[in-house]
Amino acid sequence: GLAERVGFLRSDWFGALPAGVRFDLIVGTPPYLSAEETAATKPEVRGFEPAAALMAADGGLADLRVILERAPAFLAPEGLLALETGINQHAELQMIARAAGFSRVDSQTDLTGRERFLLARV
Repeated sequence: GLAERVGFLRSDWFGALPAGVRFDLIVGTPPYLSAEETAATKPEVRGFEPAAALMAADGGLADLRVILERAPAFLAPEGLLALETGINQHAELQMIARAAGFSRVDSQTDLTGRERFLLARV
């Protein structure tokens, strides 16, 4: 019965979504590394992942900023945005999220204990 309860859409940070559509959950792993961080990745990452999938402008924040600023318009009441992020970005991302209208913003750590995930609710 999952097919009747879940839908998947593909878009470029909301550009291809129909007007008025709302989601309970938006999950993403956008590019979040700076140019320096991308250059320092392990060869198995750097050699196989396209740079556009890893690196974003503005020290890795550009795509995350777009998503945080635009996501509230596409989230249902109490909707959740979950993003994988860089480990040194959380203070700034939390400010961006609150300015965009998210009422609750939390950081979650990865298995190494570093802040890696941002959870934001409208």
